[in-house]
Amino acid sequence: MAEVVVLRASFDGHRIDVKYVSSSISRYKKELHGKSVARAMVILQGANFTLDYKQSDSKGITLIFTLGTETPNPLIELLQSRLNTRVTILTDAGEVSGILTLIGTDVIQINEDSGNIVLILISQINGVI
Repeated sequence: MAEVVVLRASFDGHRIDVKYVSSSISRYKKELHGKSVARAMVILQGANFTLDYKQSDSKGITLIFTLGTETPNPLIELLQSRLNTRVTILTDAGEVSGILTLIGTDVIQINEDSGNIVLILISQINGVI
C-alpha cells in the first residue's frame, strides 16, 4: 500500500507556506508544517515520494505525494499479454483493428492491415477483443 502525504499551502506575501499536512507517516506532519512549499518538495522528493497531483485556487495550492508500490493497471497487463497479436480496440470514437505493436505508459500503437499506424491513449480504451 502506498503512503500518501497531502499538503495544503496558502499564499502569504511572497512565500507559499505549508499550512496543513495529512499523512499516515507522523514524522512528515511535524517536519513539513510551516515550511515553504519548495523546501517541503525537496524533503519529500529526497525521500523518494512522487508528486501525483497538484491544483491551485485563489487561496493556495494542494499537492499530493505518494510513496510505495503502484497497483499494476489490469488493462496494461491484458495488453502486454496480447503484444504482437491481432486485436480490436474499442473506444468511444469507434473500433480499431490490427497488430498491437507498442505499449507505452499512456498510449498503444496498432498497425492496421491498410498500413496505417494508429496511436490510442490507454485512458480512452473501453475494451479489447
